[in-house]
Amino acid sequence: MKNALAWTGHYPVEKAHLGNPTTDEDLNWGLRGFQRDFGLKTDGFSRPGGETEVRLNDLISPLIQKVSANAAEPRSAAPTFDAPEAKVAAANSPDPSNTPSPVQLAQAQTAPSGNAGAPGTSPSTLPRIPTYKGPSGTPSTRVTQSDWIGFHSAIDAQGITDPLEREIYGSIYSAEGGGKRDGTTVAGITADTLIKFQERVKLDPKLKWVGPRLQAAGIKPGMTPDQLSSEQQVAYYKIYIDSAVGPSKASDGKISGAEVFKTTIGDKSTVIAVADTVFREGGPNGTKLIQEAINKTYAEQGRQKSVVEDSILGSESLKAMGDLAKDPATRKQFIDNLMDGRSAFRATDPNINGENARLDSYRLP
Repeated sequence: MKNALAWTGHYPVEKAHLGNPTTDEDLNWGLRGFQRDFGLKTDGFSRPGGETEVRLNDLISPLIQKVSANAAEPRSAAPTFDAPEAKVAAANSPDPSNTPSPVQLAQAQTAPSGNAGAPGTSPSTLPRIPTYKGPSGTPSTRVTQSDWIGFHSAIDAQGITDPLEREIYGSIYSAEGGGKRDGTTVAGITADTLIKFQERVKLDPKLKWVGPRLQAAGIKPGMTPDQLSSEQQVAYYKIYIDSAVGPSKASDGKISGAEVFKTTIGDKSTVIAVADTVFREGGPNGTKLIQEAINKTYAEQGRQKSVVEDSILGSESLKAMGDLAKDPATRKQFIDNLMDGRSAFRATDPNINGENARLDSYRLP
């Protein structure tokens, strides 16, 4: 169980390597954390065939499939795999009745290395945890490795494969402090935002597709952020970003906001900075700040162009950002103006230093 939880980021890898079968506090809290993150009954128990074991099976099945496939081939020496090394004698038997369950296989194999990614993800493909520099200039992270791995497991579970879309959500999650709870706020999702977003969906006919998406994700009216599992957090990020983009609204959400950003803006750095702005400042406020930054950049260049500052992230604003992002100089100028505008917008924030460290992480050198 310890090794299985280590693969999902819910048990310390270094302790899993010790192979101590004794139950400890980290196992108790790790199991509870896993259950909480995936919307299961949070009781700290995993029963044979129960929902916790079934969910673990689902998450680590890509790894187990690789183990089983390799183990089925004749070999004279112990097999080695990309990650991790497996030593499961029963898996070599052609008799299906002797094949252990995925959780049993995970328990029998070595835990992932400290840099290992989520189940089914090689260490080289798991993004590095972003760092932020405060007034002292010392870089630091805001999310634990366990949370980072768990969040990317949730992204996998949501079937999100586009690298840019994954980076957008990971960037937001990291900047918001990961799964850290700050009062009623979790992963940057506030109780007030959750309520107002659901209310706005009811009033905007162009967002009629959002309700079924929230329902499909199990996000019900009256839920609070601390009740959301990691998968629901990812679903909320996606739905929120999708709902903020004009063309996405027009297509009833069939085109993701990330895809709209990618095809109209083009540049990855600009897309990630814009997406973070929309999420952090809210759709209308964030869009107004984006439009102000566009117009300020045009004015500084002496160009007789502007966009309407109507707080609607439609084709005009998207096209303008694509125009500015083509050239490295104007791209940097626009992002700087956007971050300066956000800093001014939050000038009275008690945590302005932390906020500025977040904004500086999006600036280009």
